[in-house]
Formats: sequence, C-alpha cells, structure tokens
Amino acid sequence: MTTVLAPASLEEAADLLRGAAEDGTPVALRGSGSQDMPAAPIVLSTGVLAGVVEYKPDDLTLVVRAGTTLEEIDHVLAVRHLSAVLPEDAPSRTIGGVMATGASPYRRLRYGPTRERVIEVRMSTGYGEVIRGGGRLVKNVTGYDIPRLMTGSHGVLGLIGEVCLKLWPRPPAGATIAVEDPEEAFQQMYQPLAVLETESGSLAFVEGVHEAVDAACAAFGDAVSNALEWPSPISNEHHVSVRVRPSALGDALSAVRESVPERFIAQHGVGRIDVGYDEFDADRLAALREAVRDVGVVVVERTTLDLDRWGIVPDTIAVQRDLKQLFDPSGILNPGHLPGLA
Repeated sequence: MTTVLAPASLEEAADLLRGAAEDGTPVALRGSGSQDMPAAPIVLSTGVLAGVVEYKPDDLTLVVRAGTTLEEIDHVLAVRHLSAVLPEDAPSRTIGGVMATGASPYRRLRYGPTRERVIEVRMSTGYGEVIRGGGRLVKNVTGYDIPRLMTGSHGVLGLIGEVCLKLWPRPPAGATIAVEDPEEAFQQMYQPLAVLETESGSLAFVEGVHEAVDAACAAFGDAVSNALEWPSPISNEHHVSVRVRPSALGDALSAVRESVPERFIAQHGVGRIDVGYDEFDADRLAALREAVRDVGVVVVERTTLDLDRWGIVPDTIAVQRDLKQLFDPSGILNPGHLPGLA
C-alpha cells in the first residue's frame, strides 16, 4: 500500500523525510506525475508546495516553490515580457520536476541548459534538514554549487522546495522557418534559438529585433509562422531519448530512422533526439543502444514495459555514491531510480 503525502511547506516535508529516514522507509518524490518514478511505500508530492515567493523583474530574478507549473511561471513573467527559458512543450510540469530531471528547452542551443538558470535552491536532504545553496543574485559565486548539483539529480539527493530562476527579456519578434538542410542552417544562421529535424521536415527558430528576424527568413527559407511554433511533444506510449555528442547527431539520426519510429525530434547543435514508438521491445532498445554505443546513450523516458531505463552505469558512479551517502545516508529517496545507486 502506498501513502501519498502533500506537505504545505518545505519544513513539513523535512519532518516527514526525517521520520522516514529514522524508520528506513523508502520515499518517492513526485511533481506533476508526468515522469515515471520508482515504487515506494510513501510518495511525497509537491502539489501543494506551489506559488511565487519573490519576484524582482528589475533584478531579473523569480523565486517559486517547487510545485509551481511552467504555465503559471510563464503567466507571471509575460506581463513584463520576461522569460525563464524553460521547456516549451510541457506547461503542466512543475519547476521542481523540471529541475530534478534536468529537462531543458529546445532553446538550449542559444541559452544553455536549465542548470544555467537556477541560481538558488532550498531543499530538504534525505535526513530531513532544510538547506539552501546559491543566492538570489545573477552574479553569484559564493559557496558550493548546490543548484547545479540538484539539477538532474532525479530526486535521489533531496526534495527541492524553492527555486530562484535567472530571467531574460523576451525579444520583440520571432519566427519559425522551414529549412531544407538543418545542418546547414545550424552552421550558417547567427544564434538560432533551435534547429529541429522531425519525421515531417526541418525547422529553424529565430528571435530578435524585427529586422534581424526578417533577414533570417529571407536568407534561409519560408517563414512557417511569425511566431515560435514548436513541434508537438512526443506522446507515444514508448518514449526514448538518444543523447550523443553534437557532432555525432547525423549518425545517431540514421540509427533512429532504421528503428522505424512513429515520431522523432532531433536537436541540431545539442545532440539529443527524442523518439516515440507505438510498439517497442527490449530487442529494439538493445539494437538502438548498440548503434550509438561509441558516441552516446539511449535513455528510456516513458514506457509501459519493464525495460532497463539507463542501460549503463556511469564512470562517475563512485562520486555519485559519495554524494548519495552525504545527502541521503539512509538511502530512502527514489531508491533504484538511477543506475548504480541502491
């Protein structure tokens, strides 16, 4: 039997985790529930732990609680034409979940990954202590870089309670351009937001002053839209991500096509391909992993099957185990969710 708890504060969450650590009871952490999570007797949800804590648009910072959705954040920032540059295709996801999984936007090509925008975090460790890392200044170099450590930690080190985000002004114009050769567009365009190749064609996304956007449209292709029209997210029953070095994207994309997916979205210059299948199995996964083994990995993002999610134990596993012992010595948080960790 699973008990779902929704603490109203980070301190309350810390008390719950302290009790679980003393009893040795495993705890799974949940945001919006959009991502697969490990089974555990206790599920700690951030659904109530939501809302804006502090917003300073002139300082380009926003502090929100972990359960705040990306749609809510976007709504707050739109009034002052600002953006936190978060994933574009999942408005119902929570900022805590996005940070924990390390999910980044398509605009990563220009603005960098999500970890570049998290400048402070308040969290509870696995042993039930509330700690803070970073600071609410854009230029912040003090102390250990806990915000970066927590970004992509998949909930195995602690529960994220509050996040301070660095913001950017939204440019006045943007466009989505159909391009024939996505690699050429990536190489020749000046600071594109993203260059995406999908099963139905390739698109480049540009943003800036009107004159620069018009010039890009004239030079590289037809504007599909005078706005940023991102592809629909992968919604197939089985979703994997192929993660390779950017220079190997072409070879990885050939392997993806040979696996005959229903959907794919390849990010040129980033080295990530999200792939959707209606039918999938362990043999298909193994073949795809073997095809990209020398240049990257294949991660199972979502499936109804019992499959090895990661397929590899990283070379840094000793460091990860040390960090796990430091932040969650009882090993109660998201057990077995990352490879090589109990």
